[in-house]
Amino acid sequence: QKVFKRHTNDILGFYTINELSKELSPDEMMPILTQAGSYIMSLPSVQNIIKRLEKLKQTSEGKMFVDFEGKDENGQPLKLSNFVGRGKYTLVSFWSRSCGGCRIEIPIIDEIYKQFGNKELEVVGVAVNEGSISTKKAIKELNITWPQLFETGSQPYHLYGFSSIPQIMLFSPDGTIIARNLHG
Repeated sequence: QKVFKRHTNDILGFYTINELSKELSPDEMMPILTQAGSYIMSLPSVQNIIKRLEKLKQTSEGKMFVDFEGKDENGQPLKLSNFVGRGKYTLVSFWSRSCGGCRIEIPIIDEIYKQFGNKELEVVGVAVNEGSISTKKAIKELNITWPQLFETGSQPYHLYGFSSIPQIMLFSPDGTIIARNLHG
């Protein structure tokens, strides 16, 4: 933040905002953005950061989940609401086969699923940015046994405001977001 105070309207200021937006909450970022000059605020990338921060705030802990559609393993339409808000706690893992961090989390999710799955807790994977063929191959390879939502593209990123995966979220039985950014 010290760097940004000296560069509120140049490319170094933009770079600083971009990096800070990955670490700080929307409430922490907004006062910093109000100090940005017209050059920085005119950049499309900064406008995208602002939109992402707004989505993060709209889907923060205590807020209701936002529904979206993908496909089931047979290519039929399937929504997040087929799992979330149905009377069980729901752990949702947004992942991709090419994500190393996602692969690290899968055995941990597997243990949770084995211990609590289909009892008190629903576990769901949401494959982002990849087609169903490559995702199905990874599911077999990684021995993933919990339900998956395929072919969601980048819509979860846009709706939930996250910028990287794995993104693991816990939802209450009524669909309220309990926690985001769960790991380990």
